[in-house]
Amino acid sequence: MKKIVFCPITLQPADRFTAVYDVKQEEFYTESTYGKKIYYPINVVLANELEKGDELKVVLIRTKDERRDDDNNNFNSNCEKFTSELKEICESIGVKSNIENPDFIVSDFKETKDIFKERFMQFFEVLEDNVEIYADTTFGSRVFSMILMDVLRFAEKFFNADLKSVVYGQTSINNGKATDGTVYDISSLYYLNNITNVLKADSGKDAIEAFRAFLKD
Repeated sequence: MKKIVFCPITLQPADRFTAVYDVKQEEFYTESTYGKKIYYPINVVLANELEKGDELKVVLIRTKDERRDDDNNNFNSNCEKFTSELKEICESIGVKSNIENPDFIVSDFKETKDIFKERFMQFFEVLEDNVEIYADTTFGSRVFSMILMDVLRFAEKFFNADLKSVVYGQTSINNGKATDGTVYDISSLYYLNNITNVLKADSGKDAIEAFRAFLKD
């Protein structure tokens, strides 16, 4: 099966970015044999859900921050952490991927209308028909998550895509460093947003009651 994964590369200083996520987290664990701690939450899901013969298209999001002297070094180091661990996962399962030469969506760390348009078009250009989509919202620009939700709706509507998982990683910080992490699948938030977009009612009160009724199902 053809799959696409979207993941922003963290902006954290490279020397503070550590692997804290566990492939054997109960909510996701199948029979993955990957034994190392994970840097990027989405790789916890991929390590458990990818199957031999799958084809994975990797799309990495880079937000460039020219105000930081260490921006390039941090990006290169943190990107290597993602690609090396996902490459090892894919090779252990027998998954074909573009991990050696991933696609990149690159924009400046500026939140302007022109930047928004640029990001949208870059996302649209990497979409393909009839694929399964995975996404990580843990890192990168906060605006990325808002754009991603619209891109996912676009992909489902016009590319017959199937959203498999959107994740967010939460970490515990002790003495300035992350010591352990939990991966949350937040796909339900995407679907709740979709409901509010299509909900029809004669008033705000009626809309709230209709939404409440849906939540009870």
